Amino acid sequence: MLLITKFLSLIVLILEIAGCLGIFLYGMKIMSDGIQKAAGDRMQSILNMMTSNRFTAVLTGIFITAIIQSSSATTVMIVSFVNASLLTLSQSIGVIMGANIGTTVTSWIIAVIGKVSMSAIAIPCIGIGMPLLLFSKNDTRKSWGEFFIGFGLLFLGLHLLKDLLPGKEEAAAFMLSLHKLTELGYLSVILFVAVGAIATIIIHSSSATMGVILILVGTDGAGIGLPLEIAAAMALGSNIGTTIDAFLASIAGNTNAKRAAMVHVLFNVFGTILALIFFYPFLRVIYFVVPGDDPRFTLAMFHTIFNVSATLIFIWFVPQFSNLVTAIIKSKADDEGIKQYKLEYMSTGLQDIPELYLLKAKEEVKVMSEIVKKMFARFRNSISGEKVDLESELQQMKYEEDYTDQMQDELSDFLLNCTKENLNDDGLTDAASLMRIVNELESIGDSCYKLMIIAQKQGEKGLIFHETALEELRPYEELVSEFLENVVYNLSTKTKKYKIADATSIEAKINEFRTTLKKSARRQIQEGSDVKAELLYIDMVRQIEHIGDFCMNIMQELEVMR
Repeated sequence: MLLITKFLSLIVLILEIAGCLGIFLYGMKIMSDGIQKAAGDRMQSILNMMTSNRFTAVLTGIFITAIIQSSSATTVMIVSFVNASLLTLSQSIGVIMGANIGTTVTSWIIAVIGKVSMSAIAIPCIGIGMPLLLFSKNDTRKSWGEFFIGFGLLFLGLHLLKDLLPGKEEAAAFMLSLHKLTELGYLSVILFVAVGAIATIIIHSSSATMGVILILVGTDGAGIGLPLEIAAAMALGSNIGTTIDAFLASIAGNTNAKRAAMVHVLFNVFGTILALIFFYPFLRVIYFVVPGDDPRFTLAMFHTIFNVSATLIFIWFVPQFSNLVTAIIKSKADDEGIKQYKLEYMSTGLQDIPELYLLKAKEEVKVMSEIVKKMFARFRNSISGEKVDLESELQQMKYEEDYTDQMQDELSDFLLNCTKENLNDDGLTDAASLMRIVNELESIGDSCYKLMIIAQKQGEKGLIFHETALEELRPYEELVSEFLENVVYNLSTKTKKYKIADATSIEAKINEFRTTLKKSARRQIQEGSDVKAELLYIDMVRQIEHIGDFCMNIMQELEVMR
């Protein structure tokens, strides 16, 4: 009976600890979602800056991770950007390094605020956030309400965990066995690096692991006296464990996505090895930098200096990191050239970043617009009068049309996944508009392919349009081409160079041209021209007009988005 009672007590303790961690992690997610929605496009602007050089990339990684409180979420997002060719491997490395520094913010929050009652902070934060969330009609204020509630839940979870551990007999017995493992010298350090890594892999959050470690290391009644060097070893291990999410996300990605995830693993492992080599001298430096008897400050400083030092050392070796992972992960034949379009929504499982993933979708839509623009230019070139291999051009056009079909499927699924997350209203509007724009671009691709079929059929059957047909068609083509160029420009910039009134004016001119050209073709038929040739010509005019209609639909959606 006593054995059963102890077993049940252990089960209850495990469930209580899991519940406390659940409140902590859920609070972190709510806080992250709130700040992302409140920041909106400003975070996307910051993200745009990261491609300039390795130093701004590091700062971007710090900034984003400090806001969303998850280096895993940041690195998964970066891996997915590399997978979609929105970032090169070299550009991603600096952001990954910065993410490790940004995640130390959690340690400092807990260390600083931990000196006062966590419940005294948690409950008022929830009290501030709840009215904002429930009663405010302003989306930004609602988002800040989510942030405050998440912030409060985060510290409520830590407060409950802090109260739970010291007062339990099982916890005391656990510490007794733990102390035996801390008396093995340097071997204990290695052992607890592994413990920290495994704990982070299980929890999927190095911030949560650090929160627990900071509670365990406290000696002022707020913890159970975990030796500082053992806590430092676990902090090092958490840096290794946090790489698991990017690694898992890269499995479905292409070669470069796998390389970016490998960079994260190697950077954290190399940094940990370096710290272990100089572990005790490094700790003495920390003791000198942080005088006093509060181990939480000392551990937070250790965590920060370790990650900053690793970044300052390895940032000079970005090309070498790139070359190393390229050598380790060889290119596959399937990655050579564009054969099949894939766009994976790489979820962290805990904290997704739909607001930032919308930037990725917008970039992909821009790429799609450039493809259909080139398709229309290919058609125009095929009927320009110059000698071209129409059969070869048709095959290439068919390949591009299939590719845009794949883009439509993948982008639609990707955007649908974004809408399933906690997007703000602007984000939901943008996602819906982008879905419609993707459909219109795919329709433009279809029309371009049909136009090339018409051109190929004319050449194959030797059909000859009336002598002024192509000359009359050129300004019509030029107008539609200009409209398509405007669409690509507007998808690439936030500047309203062409307002909806300008688009309406261009579409009206296209319709006038269409009517004139159709009348001309009918007149030629009445005057004895080849009926089959003229009907083919009318079909060509109609397909070109459809492209103008699709462009107009896109411009209307862009007006909604802005």
